[in-house]
Order: sequence, then C-alpha cells, then structure tokens
Amino acid sequence: MAEERGLSDGMPEASRIKLELITFFKDNPGVVDCAEMIAARIGRDPAEVGKALEELADKDICAKIQQSGGTTVYAYAPSARFLQKIGEVAPELGQSSRMELLRLFFSRDNGGH
Repeated sequence: MAEERGLSDGMPEASRIKLELITFFKDNPGVVDCAEMIAARIGRDPAEVGKALEELADKDICAKIQQSGGTTVYAYAPSARFLQKIGEVAPELGQSSRMELLRLFFSRDNGGH
C-alpha cells in the first residue's frame, strides 16, 4: 500500500485508512467480511477500521450487511448490490450461498481460480 501512503502524505490518519479501504475493496471486490478481518488484511487497528467502514457505508462506498447471527460484515458497494440481486433472482439461496456465489463470480472475473 505504499502508493496510497505516498499519495496521502499530510492526510489525517482516518482519511488515510479510508483511502486504504477503498483501494482494498477495489482490488478485492468479492470480499465480504467483518471489520476485524479486514483490519487484519490491511494491517490496521480493528477499531479504527470499524469506524472508517461505518463512514464509508454512510457514503455508499461500501455496504454494511447485518447477518442473521448478528455479525456485521462489509462489502464493496457494487458487490453488495450484486448480492441483493442474487437474493431477488434466487430467494431460496441462503446468505452464505449468495456470498459464495459472489466470491466465485469475482474470482473468475479477476482471473482467479
């Protein structure tokens, strides 16, 4: 993430984290995960990442999804809209099946396996 850090010199730390999160979601569009796991993936403090994710969700850059077990997860906004559309087209699929389909879709889209 050196490029983002170079571009964000002089920026408040909270803004820097948001920039890193936006880049993370752009590079990993199929990720649907909780704040703690996203924080671990970008090497940041979970509390700071959680606050930044809330702010990004408020701006519709990412989506906040409340799972049935009470866990809150976040996804890149286009991915979240895709999840919603899957639910409309195939309502019999559970949340975990929809998320797996999303992961498969984006792994194929990005040349993954």
